[in-house]
Amino acid sequence: MSNNQVRKYDVVIIGTGIGGTTLGAILARHGLRVAMIDSGTHPRFAVGESTIATTTLTLELMAMRFDVPELKHITSIAEVSENVMPSCGVKRNFGFVYHREHTEQNPQEVNQALVVNEVHYFRQDIDAYMLHVAIRYGCDAYQNTVVDDIRIDAGGVTVTTRGGLTFEADFVADGAGYRSVLADKLGLRETPCRAKTHARGLFTHMIDVKPFDACREVPKALQQPVPWHQGTLHHLFDGGWMWVIPFNNTPESKNPLVSVGLMLDPRKHPKPDVRPEQEFADFIAKHPDMARQFADARAVREWVSSGRIQYSASECTGDRFCLLSHATGFIDPLFSRGLFNTMQTTNALAGLLIEAAKDRDFSKARFAPVEKLQQGLIDFNDRLVNCSYLSWGHYPLWNAWFRLWLLTGNYGQLHLQRVMMKYRQTGDARWLEPADALLPGAFTTLEPIMRLFEEAAVCVERYGAGELSGEAAERAIYALLEENAALLPPFFDFVSPAERITWPSTPEKIAALLLEWVERLPEDVRAEYFDYDVRALLQQPVVKDTITADVA
Repeated sequence: MSNNQVRKYDVVIIGTGIGGTTLGAILARHGLRVAMIDSGTHPRFAVGESTIATTTLTLELMAMRFDVPELKHITSIAEVSENVMPSCGVKRNFGFVYHREHTEQNPQEVNQALVVNEVHYFRQDIDAYMLHVAIRYGCDAYQNTVVDDIRIDAGGVTVTTRGGLTFEADFVADGAGYRSVLADKLGLRETPCRAKTHARGLFTHMIDVKPFDACREVPKALQQPVPWHQGTLHHLFDGGWMWVIPFNNTPESKNPLVSVGLMLDPRKHPKPDVRPEQEFADFIAKHPDMARQFADARAVREWVSSGRIQYSASECTGDRFCLLSHATGFIDPLFSRGLFNTMQTTNALAGLLIEAAKDRDFSKARFAPVEKLQQGLIDFNDRLVNCSYLSWGHYPLWNAWFRLWLLTGNYGQLHLQRVMMKYRQTGDARWLEPADALLPGAFTTLEPIMRLFEEAAVCVERYGAGELSGEAAERAIYALLEENAALLPPFFDFVSPAERITWPSTPEKIAALLLEWVERLPEDVRAEYFDYDVRALLQQPVVKDTITADVA
């Protein structure tokens, strides 16, 4: 085909990151003609390297819903190592370690949430794998191809490139992230960004980063049950945080690298006029435990240093177009929600697009659920993250807010597990379709839980505004938790500040606790989350693996 010939497709996807290629694979699997256009090529560096339970559950759900089994290949370290590449790390915990400048870290100021079967994605391999999956299902990929213009009218979409290619399609999905062509062309980028979170970042990949467990002596009574190195480590401090994501923490991996990033509120940590590697060195020199961890570390690629990373869009859907997750907006890498947001959006959009192609209706109204979902994801995540940054000014307040993050995440996981169980029990694929329970962007819309989140967030925000002391805000949050004690999962003492680590246990103990808690739940909550055979859930491999691997 010559360059001046028009290439005709059902859908054009701009960007071949994990969101664009996942969408492309699903659409092509269901018979749509798909072109994927990207200004770069693979393999390449990308941030968003850590999964959470709701991410991998969503991937498993999508694999079943759309009959794309390759999505299941990126849901666990075993699947990734066997089917993709032995280059990823294992994630058995979310670790949070609080620091003060020029002071040895206090081992009683840590939090750890035990998780299992999660993965540290080496994104250049994961993204390249999903590109190949999409091509195998029938997508055409145009790499090193820069989009010059997009025109949308009642008859369709026309995409032209800087190299003279022309594409015609019924619909365009823009997954180009912050540099979204559509967001710029249609004036959708909000200025200023509406997010309350305000942070800049610097990040790279490094070798010879020591496991944090080897950097200090901690009394046995204060040691956490799972090594920090076996999970995603968050170094917390007033005004920011650092991630340490090892790809080298499992025997399956042949990858020596560790992802390292520093997120800073510029109002507390103004950007200095030095190179990013010097800023990083100067920063860790103020924190003795961090300095020991990075004493021998060296970057293997250029540091990336950004200005404010938050951005948003006033709209993300319209007639014949949609901005994908990170083209719509971004808040912060904290809590590893980026991949979850991407997959939730992809799950919602893919189903709607398949149906739209059947009846030739690509109107904005058709994609209203995606608009609601994506804007809700941004706003909920912004509040969750902003309150976290605020709470880091006073560790006991963070210790309380940590519980709200944990609680909402637990209910999100319960929701997705219910969906999977209902599908397995009934065989009805409608259970796999996105439900309103997740559309507003929160992990759950259970009214008492979201009211608890809202009231606790107000406490943290009042602390940030100087209207409440840290101690008063902390007490208020624990009082709210006590008022809702019947809704609190039994695997952690949410109402005791002394408890900072979720409990490891045996499968039998977890099963007994869960079954007893289900019986105690209010009837309406039990009906919404446990209207199936809970004992059957406990026999599912994902649950068994999660429980067993939690034991140190």
